[in-house]
Amino acid sequence: VAQAVAALRLVIDAQGDGKRSWLLLFDRPEELDPLSGEAFVELCRTPRARELTVGFTTPAWAQSLKGVGAREIPPLTADDVTEWLTALLGQEPPRDLLSTIVGRCRGVAGLMVDWALLAFDLGLLRPRGDGLVLEGEFPAIRESELPRARVRAAGSRVSRMLEATALLGDRATASSLEAVLPGADIERLLASRLVTELDCQLQVRSKEIESAARRAPCANGAGLIERASLADKTNA
Repeated sequence: VAQAVAALRLVIDAQGDGKRSWLLLFDRPEELDPLSGEAFVELCRTPRARELTVGFTTPAWAQSLKGVGAREIPPLTADDVTEWLTALLGQEPPRDLLSTIVGRCRGVAGLMVDWALLAFDLGLLRPRGDGLVLEGEFPAIRESELPRARVRAAGSRVSRMLEATALLGDRATASSLEAVLPGADIERLLASRLVTELDCQLQVRSKEIESAARRAPCANGAGLIERASLADKTNA
């Protein structure tokens, strides 16, 4: 593990002149493979100047780590949600949209984003006069069903790109995705907030979203794997 961390830091050091500050951000480090999880803990335990390692995880997992500082993130307030929605919409959000998202997100930023984007993808927001109104009702679904609802609402094109991203694994980049799915709309995929992009590498945001994408009606894992293999041979 120490060697892996040392190799990572050599790569980081090679990217700058020694004066650059680095934020190493991990989302759900408890879900990483064992070696990567241990590397995250080692990074936290051996801080360096101009380098900060942060991981967003559960309180239980954070408390299980020895020698690693932890801080509880306070839940979002109604004012926080209002500010975010206003910035996203470019105007004051409809009151019924705001109250629904405040009630359903439980102060969790990721849930706030998912419920809001689900409303957009379902076409529940409509212009009226100079503002927006919420037409129709949010689906009566449990929180555990939200990832699948988001994938379905995003449409078949996004579902195929999500599945391809999951199947490509560490090879998933914009170029490899376009090789597997010609005409892939990478900007639309990133705008869905269902994937993350770091150093050009794409990754499905969570295991729940990946599972939902693979169960989508458009799923064709065998065909995508074959295309990925052909793309690798072509680039070899």
